[in-house]
Amino acid sequence: FELADTRVVPLGCDVPARDGEADEEALPEGLEPGRFAMFVSTIEPRKNHQILVDAWRRLAQDGIVAATGFKLVFVGRNGWHMEDFFARLFAEPEHGRSILHLEGIDDATIRALYANAAFTLYPSTYEGFGLPPVESMLAGTPVIASTGGAVNEVVGEAGIRLDPGDVDGWFREMRRMIEDEAYRAEWTIKARTYKPVTWREAGERFFAAVREPTQRG
Repeated sequence: FELADTRVVPLGCDVPARDGEADEEALPEGLEPGRFAMFVSTIEPRKNHQILVDAWRRLAQDGIVAATGFKLVFVGRNGWHMEDFFARLFAEPEHGRSILHLEGIDDATIRALYANAAFTLYPSTYEGFGLPPVESMLAGTPVIASTGGAVNEVVGEAGIRLDPGDVDGWFREMRRMIEDEAYRAEWTIKARTYKPVTWREAGERFFAAVREPTQRG
């Protein structure tokens, strides 16, 4: 059968851009500026936290974590169907040392976390949008994101994008971002050039698409 005429209109996003230096004093105890990677998300199956734990275990085994003092920080509340994940997480030798889980974070602290992270992570297997990568880049912090769902399109060329099932790829990129400051600086520059579609622009595109069929001919 013949498909109807369609148009794709991206969602809007009005997140304030970085304005000056974030307060380092707002960082939770034990975290140093530029010495942690962060994943902001409810902890639930499709968010794919396990791939980061698996990659981090390899980084720890290779001595990267100890040599650099880096930490992996999960920020978000516990979701559903994650009993097995937490059982494995609590059994990890790095849990509570270089792998931290933060809950109940206020807005000032989350802004400080975004601005002071070395980079952020977003390995979700599926998203209808993906706000945390946008928040990260607007804070001037580079992101390694997945190609799951709409994330690939939302991040575009401003961030590193990997298959959400490619643990080797996540391990390699996380290691390079930790060890290679010049590489990280390149992606920081790209993050700071990121321009999201605003809600006003999204609305204008939507109504333009609605009007288009009536304006033909």
